[in-house]
Amino acid sequence: MRRSVLILTIALLFVTCGLTAHTLPVVSSPGEQARFVVRHQTVNVEVYNHLVRTTVSQLVFNDGDEEMPCHFDLYLPRGAHASSLTAEVDGKKYVGRIETKQAAREIVEKSREQKKAAALAEERDGVLHVELSQVKAGQEFLFTVSYIQEAEYSDGAFNYYFGIQRFNKEMKLPDSFLMNLRMDCTTDIVSATSSTHTLVGGLNGTNASFEVEDIGIIEKDFHFAYMLHLKPGEPEVMMLDQANEDPYFCMLSLPPEAPAEAASRSLVVILDKSGSMRSGDSC
Repeated sequence: MRRSVLILTIALLFVTCGLTAHTLPVVSSPGEQARFVVRHQTVNVEVYNHLVRTTVSQLVFNDGDEEMPCHFDLYLPRGAHASSLTAEVDGKKYVGRIETKQAAREIVEKSREQKKAAALAEERDGVLHVELSQVKAGQEFLFTVSYIQEAEYSDGAFNYYFGIQRFNKEMKLPDSFLMNLRMDCTTDIVSATSSTHTLVGGLNGTNASFEVEDIGIIEKDFHFAYMLHLKPGEPEVMMLDQANEDPYFCMLSLPPEAPAEAASRSLVVILDKSGSMRSGDSC
């Protein structure tokens, strides 16, 4: 168990990003022409009222003839927070742990010297940068990262975007690319549509499930819009308790249709006619 903790370490830099870019991770080799191939790519989108969790998984293969480091760069949406990072190497799954930047860097360097796989993730000018210490020649590994954001709200609808146009031009496109979308809300879903891609699935009250077709063919950023049955002034409270992260709750509410009436005022006059009021120092 202790060895697993040391294998993958996340620096304490998962903070709000200031970019509006939404893209897939770009895989590269430092100082080298890209030697890595993304064999399979999956994007799972989970909608919880106004919150959206995006999980990107990439099966990456070292197509070179020598062991080398591997870097990932993921541009997070504005206001998004990375929530988890995992890697599966040689059939073993390693879960990221939050550490200080210095401690994480020391663990990665030590693991590299010992020829062990280690990863460091840190935010750099709005980009989540991930370093995997060593990948053997001919080896493949599964890299998964999740982030949470608020959907953009305008004209009564929530909007979600995911960029697929930007990709490392030195790399081949993934052999396969899947994208799935699931909704689990506390109020009925009025509508769910995409202006860019075909959704296969349907709505069922507060839940919905879709598979995004032609995601790997049409070179367009994915756009998803949905409307919820929200009543002005009535909050929707959601509690999330999942095994892979700390539980939390969130509240969504539209403002009342009309401003609340001003509170009425009353004036009370009290006359004190007691004997003590007759003294010269009374007021």
